[in-house]
Amino acid sequence: MFQSSSIEKYPWNLEFVDYYIKNSKTNDVIAQIEIVQNFMSNAWNLGYEEIDKLFLTNFPNELYERFRYMISHYLFYFFTSKDATRTINIHQINEFVFKFIFALSDPNYIKKLEDDRHLYLYEDIQSMLQSAINKVFIQNVFSRLVPMVYQNVQPLIPSTIMDVEAFQVNRWVMTIALMTFNAGNSIDQSTANYLWNFSVSNPPIQLQHNLTHDHLSLPESINSPDMRVNSKIAYTTPFPYLLICFMLIFELKFIYGDIQDKFYNLSL
Repeated sequence: MFQSSSIEKYPWNLEFVDYYIKNSKTNDVIAQIEIVQNFMSNAWNLGYEEIDKLFLTNFPNELYERFRYMISHYLFYFFTSKDATRTINIHQINEFVFKFIFALSDPNYIKKLEDDRHLYLYEDIQSMLQSAINKVFIQNVFSRLVPMVYQNVQPLIPSTIMDVEAFQVNRWVMTIALMTFNAGNSIDQSTANYLWNFSVSNPPIQLQHNLTHDHLSLPESINSPDMRVNSKIAYTTPFPYLLICFMLIFELKFIYGDIQDKFYNLSL
């Protein structure tokens, strides 16, 4: 954890930030997020409650309420558990993916994004330390987290063999939604409808039609320039990694950065 006594020993510049990052690594992604929060609290000389208030006043309310509901969901604890023997019910997966797509395609949320195009958490914090907390710092912190997270998650096991194909479909749908969120903050309605229809098809015939080895072809209708390089999306990414990546993207865009920020090293 970052200690306040360290503030006096190192100047508030990029060298200090780099020192901080190198000496605060952990294999626990939740702990790493807490470390970053602690750093922000010390940098701004604000308590966590004050930082939360800044977060709330600068954040699109609709998505925040949905996000709060999602993280209170059973799956949030389930996904971030380190129990390697866990199994998952496909109905719980399907419900969670549906809520995720619905939240990111909600018209009120999209309008709020358009109204607050230059949304920052830290832009209203007038401090001599503000220059140290810039986009380079933010990208450095989170870019180092993504590969580390992937190395420390356990795969989920569908509860029955019959659920395996549906599980793969939902995992692929969640991957597409996550990459769309990273690239552009929201999901347009046509893409949302496509993903909903794909995930509820029973049996998911399109899976076999689009399947190429370990990838599913991304439909032309939802290809964007940002996602063109990832036109074939793996459906084998562990679900816990997908959810934790969502948490990191969410924090990068809405807590520590700007909604135009994204992970350039995101590989799913």
